[in-house]
Amino acid sequence: MKKLYKWLFILFCFIAAIASYLAGSVRGFGIFIVLGVLFEMGFWIGILKIKTTRSNDTKEAEEEA
Repeated sequence: MKKLYKWLFILFCFIAAIASYLAGSVRGFGIFIVLGVLFEMGFWIGILKIKTTRSNDTKEAEEEA
């Protein structure tokens, strides 16, 4: 269940980043560009945490065997 919430958070950040970039480019408001960058950072951090967790789990499993 915890992985589901991580993936939903990542999906939300991705969609929010796209929406913010679109709003910022159409209306010319810099705040939307900044929000887009923040949401995109959340997206990439979420992706990198999942990959790091998987690689650590694999290393621990190999050490136990």
